[in-house]
Amino acid sequence: MTVELYHPELRGVFVSETEISCLEDGFSYRGYDVGELCQAGGFLETAYLLLHERLPGGEELADFRSLMLEAAEPSPAVEALTAILPMSVRPLEMLRTAVSVLGHEDWTPSDETVDSNRARAARLVAQMPLLAASALGTPGPHEFCPERSFAGNVARLLGVAEPSSLHERAVETVLVLLADHELNTPTFAARVVASRGADVYSAVTAALAAMCGPTALPDTDGWFQGMLDVASPGGAGDFVERMLARAPDAVRPEVPGFGHPVYDETDPRAVMLERVCEDLAVATGHEWLEEIASAVESAVWQQTGLSPNVEWPRRRLMHYVGLPAEAGDLLFCCSRVVGWCANAIEQHEEGTTYRPRARYRGAEGLRYTSLGDDGRD
Repeated sequence: MTVELYHPELRGVFVSETEISCLEDGFSYRGYDVGELCQAGGFLETAYLLLHERLPGGEELADFRSLMLEAAEPSPAVEALTAILPMSVRPLEMLRTAVSVLGHEDWTPSDETVDSNRARAARLVAQMPLLAASALGTPGPHEFCPERSFAGNVARLLGVAEPSSLHERAVETVLVLLADHELNTPTFAARVVASRGADVYSAVTAALAAMCGPTALPDTDGWFQGMLDVASPGGAGDFVERMLARAPDAVRPEVPGFGHPVYDETDPRAVMLERVCEDLAVATGHEWLEEIASAVESAVWQQTGLSPNVEWPRRRLMHYVGLPAEAGDLLFCCSRVVGWCANAIEQHEEGTTYRPRARYRGAEGLRYTSLGDDGRD
């Protein structure tokens, strides 16, 4: 007799092996501590590491930067499409459609070698900020400024007119921290599609489709906007109590920006971003907001036992840098596209196809009756 195991939502179930990122004993990419990559490296080094399985040398990194500039050319087909889509289409949905269209501009669709897929991935990394800017509707031209870093171009394209060096470094940290995070739902969607041999563009489109659901990223903006009205740290407890009272599930309320399905305790990415937020707050005159945020964190912990995840400090960082709230999902995609591509490539190399089962729970034993025999006419 076959033993059937049922794991709702696949929580805690290992369905594949990966060499890309590890969430055990900290947080690392291909064996390198992500905190060190944030401090000493940068996003393009991280992207190269995830795609090429090793850190680049100086000449390789320079070539990768040049490739980014060369690939960051606006697509006329995508720009024409985004111009005619209905106004009701959300930026994230527009981004999903744009990536799918971008795949039709691939001159060698049948070449599925690792090198070809890495070249496609590099193009997607370079194109994502341009596509995001077009989807967001930020003023053009939507192109890279050669004098700025990749992070500086992302910040500018998503709405920061003249990002300072401090702003660029803060966005760089976000891009590094969010580049991959093992097998969350969008990444799993990318791997499932790639397991059928589909190209990298299709895998990333699938990941973006999974991002379009209402539960893909927590809506921290409501909590953040409410926190702006808290007069002092002493009011944080009442604020949290009021916000929790609005939660649909009063027994186990979800707190946007707090708790994580993998981390039982602290999200290490949140700890890293908290330090960046502290520096930004001092530079931008928002020390008062960091004090209130700290008090809110304590109150949430006392009332729910939840600690911040990466989204809580990321929302404040966006505020300090000057990024609009609606750019949050798009900033995430400008980073995570690297991980989606790396996972699709790894899945291609693995060569396996996902085929899970579903436990049937519907009706049984029903008998078919012809039309007219039971009043169905």
